[in-house]
Amino acid sequence: MSDEDKSLSELLEEYTQAEKCYRLEGSTGVRNLEKIVEALGYDSRFSTSAILNFLEDNPGAQEAIFEWIGEQDLPEWRDAIISELPEEYGDESDGSDSEMDDNPL
Repeated sequence: MSDEDKSLSELLEEYTQAEKCYRLEGSTGVRNLEKIVEALGYDSRFSTSAILNFLEDNPGAQEAIFEWIGEQDLPEWRDAIISELPEEYGDESDGSDSEMDDNPL
């Protein structure tokens, strides 16, 4: 099968194997992700990283990150978000509509 007949997913798998950038943990994982988005055509000319340029250009990637964070449901992340919420959002037990009801996340 020629490269033109392969899906992007298949090509990405081949690229990550060839470049040995399949590890996603820690700083090595971030460098590997940076390498992948650079291969997609993003670079760091206009900001501090190719990843930031990629995220700015792809809101779907940002949405996927938000969804992933929510799916983790880690107590320490919950506590951190709770501590950042303004007081008017806390303990709304009266069942009334609030601005948070409009939040898509």
